[in-house]
Amino acid sequence: MKTLGARLKAIREEKEYTLKQVSEKSGLSIGFISQVERDQTDPSLSSLKKMAEALDVKLGSLFEQEEAAHEVVKRGEGRFLKIDSKVTCELLASTPGKIMESMFKMVEPGGESGLVDPHAGEEFILVQEGSLHVMIGSNHYDLHPGDSVYFEGNQPHAWSNKGDKTCVVLWVMTPPSYS
Repeated sequence: MKTLGARLKAIREEKEYTLKQVSEKSGLSIGFISQVERDQTDPSLSSLKKMAEALDVKLGSLFEQEEAAHEVVKRGEGRFLKIDSKVTCELLASTPGKIMESMFKMVEPGGESGLVDPHAGEEFILVQEGSLHVMIGSNHYDLHPGDSVYFEGNQPHAWSNKGDKTCVVLWVMTPPSYS
């Protein structure tokens, strides 16, 4: 199976785009794109989204796997995505093309989503460690280990770690955002 960098390079070459063209469309430097393609650096989710948009492909297609009736992911072996400096996701059994996506989201103290625009789908959050402040519509909840919340994504929502230790959350959502 190709590495992420090799897939990005293959897509770029298949579309006959130059590094300069992808750089101009994405706002990322030629050097950075080249390093990603050679697997010398791991892009943030934000950079990866920009590259996918510049290449006219869906983000999930960069992680395609063979279609399977089931998928097993052992502890710590999911695909890791760095959302920003305070939030990391480990994608669990989330095969592209499926209707549900599961992940562990690790939120460092001070990590937050900002206001998330309403979207189609549903979300389920189960706090494993630490605490997470969640706002859904006009309601606010402080969730602790074992606490969970389920909500439809068609209402404004946000979350943040106001605590002093990393919060680990099992997050399940439809439709998938990252896979």
